[in-house]
Amino acid sequence: MLSGCVGLSLIVSMVISSLVGTVIPMLFHKIHIDPAVASGPLITTINDLVAVVVYYGLAMVVCSLICSIWAKISIKTKKAPASPELFVP
Repeated sequence: MLSGCVGLSLIVSMVISSLVGTVIPMLFHKIHIDPAVASGPLITTINDLVAVVVYYGLAMVVCSLICSIWAKISIKTKKAPASPELFVP
């Protein structure tokens, strides 16, 4: 489950980063700013932020799915869950 979350976040981050790396220099060229000089630090910062947000966002979704599945299993079997820390929001 963890490897799937990491793999999916890498794929999504790479797609978004490549789109950002393509669009920002085109935007700078359109407003008559040298894209080679101005876009380097901006693209790097945006790519780092996108990677972190995507990774933690997907990790949150995966953890919530695991918790909901765990809760459904414990309701069906009418047993108390093994670790109550999983249900802390």
